[in-house]
Formats: sequence, C-alpha cells, structure tokens
Amino acid sequence: MDGLLNVHVRAPSNVLKTAQGQLFPEVDTLLSLFKGSCKELIDLRRQVDAGLHNLKEEVAVQDSKHRKMLAQMILINYDVNCLIMLFSSLELHVELGARQAECPKAKYKIW
Repeated sequence: MDGLLNVHVRAPSNVLKTAQGQLFPEVDTLLSLFKGSCKELIDLRRQVDAGLHNLKEEVAVQDSKHRKMLAQMILINYDVNCLIMLFSSLELHVELGARQAECPKAKYKIW
C-alpha cells in the first residue's frame, strides 16, 4: 500500500504498469476515456460560453429598446400633463369669460 502513495500521478502509463506490476491493467483505457471526457467538457464549455455571450448581447439590445421606450413614455406623460393643464386653464378662462358676460358691470376685465 505504501507503494501506491509514492507513485506520481503524472507518470506515463507504462511506468505505472512496470512500477506496480500490472496493478491497474486498464489504466490506458481509463486514461483515454478521461482525455475524451475532458475534450467533451471543453467543447461543452465553449458552447455554453457562446450561448451565454449571445444571451448577453440580446439582453443588451432589449435593455436599450426598453430604455428608449421608457424615455418616450416619460415624454408622452409630460406632454399629456401639459395638455391637461392647458385645458384646465382654458376651461377656467372660458368660465370666467362666461361669468363676465353674465355680469356686464364687472369692475375688472379678465383679458
């Protein structure tokens, strides 16, 4: 068992076989499986990174559109509020004009 602890993991498979007397006869098979798995994981990582990059770009585009729309809505809201105030003022002027027309002896003129 002490021999297992002293064997360096990065040693080539033929050194492991010789040093351990064929203790791990399927080391080459497992090593190739491990290398293949690593390549697949690297490919998957690249695919995930590419997908994430695409999603980030799409989020940036949608965020820009949302900000523009929000700015337009704020301007529209401001314009609507201005119109409401103008109509209220106009209504008040019309009402005061009507009152003055009813009472021709008013001491002051509205306009």
